[in-house]
Amino acid sequence: MGILSHCRVSMANGSLKPISSLTKGDSILCCPTPPGGTPVTAEVSCILVTLWGGYLMVRATGTELECEERHPVKNPTTGEWIGAGRIQPIPKWFHSAGPLYGVLLIRDAPLYTIVVEGVVVAALGCNTREGLRHGERESGYISHPFYNTYRDVEREMKEVHPVGFERGRVVVTGIRRSGDDDGRTESFTREERALPDWAKE
Repeated sequence: MGILSHCRVSMANGSLKPISSLTKGDSILCCPTPPGGTPVTAEVSCILVTLWGGYLMVRATGTELECEERHPVKNPTTGEWIGAGRIQPIPKWFHSAGPLYGVLLIRDAPLYTIVVEGVVVAALGCNTREGLRHGERESGYISHPFYNTYRDVEREMKEVHPVGFERGRVVVTGIRRSGDDDGRTESFTREERALPDWAKE
C-alpha cells in the first residue's frame, strides 16, 4: 500500500489525521472484508515509509493514492477494472516521487482494511491466500496479486530496521517482488546510502 503523506486516515474517535503523522499506538477505524460487517478499531503497530518513486497517482473522490502500473483500478471513463498503466487518456493521473506511507496494524486482523479520505484501502499485511482486496465492484472486491501474510510483513519490517520497528516507523528505499502473477511476494529493501539523514538512525 502506498498513500501520500497528506492523505487523512479516519481515526477511532471520528477525527481525521494525515497518514504521515500517525504514530505507534494510534487507534484508527477499520472495515472488514468482504464488506458488510461492522467497522472496528485497531491500533497502529508501525508506519512504513517508502522513498522510491515511479508510481502512478490516481485521484479517487478527492483522495490521492499511489498505484503501480499493474495495479487493478477502475477506469473512471468506462468503469472497467484494468491495470493502472493502461488507463487512457490519463488527465487525472501523473507520476510522483513519493515518499509513500503504509500502516501495519498492531492486531493480527488479516481481513481488515483502513479508511483513507473515505476510501477503503488495505493495511500492510492484511491479506490472505485469496489476495489483498482493492476497490469494490458488483461481485465484491477485486484481488491484489501479492500474497504476503501479516506475519511476513511484520518479520520483514523487523529484519530491515529493528530499531525503527520498535519505535513504530520503518523507512525503506523500495520493495522487491518475486514469483508469478498467481502468487507473487514482496520484500522491503533498505540501502543506508540512499536514505536521508533523518532515516539513518
